[in-house]
Amino acid sequence: VRRLNIIIQPHLMFMYELEKWAEEYTEQKTPKTEWHLLCREISKLNCKYD
Repeated sequence: VRRLNIIIQPHLMFMYELEKWAEEYTEQKTPKTEWHLLCREISKLNCKYD
């Protein structure tokens, strides 16, 4: 479980950075990503291995 959490959780930071880059690149200031949905999906992935 811990090994999988180590693999999955860093991707949340990557997704955040990618979204911030996309906002800056497109000069769009309203976020398109629903972060609570992304976090919930990552949590679901982790729950499979608990």
